[in-house]
Formats: sequence, structure tokens, C-alpha cells
Amino acid sequence: MQLIRTMQGYSALLTNAEERPSQEWLALQATRPRAKGRWFKAYPLNGGAMLVQEGTYTIERDATQADIDQATTRSFNPAANEIKALWQAQGERA
Repeated sequence: MQLIRTMQGYSALLTNAEERPSQEWLALQATRPRAKGRWFKAYPLNGGAMLVQEGTYTIERDATQADIDQATTRSFNPAANEIKALWQAQGERA
């Protein structure tokens, strides 16, 4: 899991790849998405969840336990549970 900075300025945890969003969803976005590039789920440290497209964020560093704690204390339970499960799975693979 990595800590990223989105082009909107959010610090977020970059997690798993996601399917390309629907054309309807893409049409509603304020910033026009790139034609190509994979999509990933990301969890801002100030809570919530978002989709980010490859090339629209900067990797800052590997996530730390402090980053996980910050994101999970500010996230709704399903998001916090997913972050914790992903973090634990990553630790088991290391």
C-alpha cells in the first residue's frame, strides 16, 4: 500500500485496481479522465474513498501504520474495515 498525493491535493492510501468506471460516471466528473490508464481505489487520509486514474497522482512513499490509523479513524466503517484488511494482507505477504 502506498501513500499518494492526488491532483486535487489529497493525501490518500492507494489500494487495489478497479474496473474502468461507467461512461455515465465519467461524464459527471469535473476533470476529464484520460482515455487510457488503469483505475485504482484510494482512501484519503481525511476519510472517504475515491477512484483515481493512473497518471493523475504522485506516489509519495510506502504507507505507514500511522497513515493507516489516520485513514481508518476518519472513515466510515466499511471503508475502515477494507483498509485494515488490505493492510493486514499486505503484511502477511511481506
